[in-house]
Amino acid sequence: MVFSYNRPIIESISPSRVFTGEGTYDFVISGANLASPLDSTLGFDAVQPTAVRVGGKACLAGVVVISPFELRCNGVSAQSWPTTSVEVTLQG
Repeated sequence: MVFSYNRPIIESISPSRVFTGEGTYDFVISGANLASPLDSTLGFDAVQPTAVRVGGKACLAGVVVISPFELRCNGVSAQSWPTTSVEVTLQG
């Protein structure tokens, strides 16, 4: 059996600005195709984790799938934030 997924689309990130330096931040990514449609039929608790990277670094405290349209990335290093590189990858 072969599965295919639509590419994740990032429409916005909130907050859009943070103080750089020490510490970590949590932020919400809004868009489309942010969770596997196959997994989301089982309920959001059953969704395989989605990989989110900011400046090439993973969310330190994990990713929470709110819906196929929203993710929360927990624990982004403030030192990574000035980058414009945010990547969302579906697992599975």
